[in-house]
Amino acid sequence: MHINTSDKIEISRAGFGLSDSFTINSETFQSGDHVVGKGLGPMFFYDTDDHTLSFDYNGILPGGDTVLATFDNGEVIRFDDFLLI
Repeated sequence: MHINTSDKIEISRAGFGLSDSFTINSETFQSGDHVVGKGLGPMFFYDTDDHTLSFDYNGILPGGDTVLATFDNGEVIRFDDFLLI
């Protein structure tokens, strides 16, 4: 259940090394049970099993993934919950 649609997770382009043209959408954000990367570029993931939000700077290549946050309220995170700054 998505309770407050005005809440956003701010992501710093500079802090994550993201280009000005990078957007968070259904291609660059995946949500599901034990999701894995696709492509070769940066991706954000939300694991619905353990409620962790992660970032992977190199897609399917080995390494590059970092857990950013763990949510204890069972909230469902979607790509439109992000704001790039």
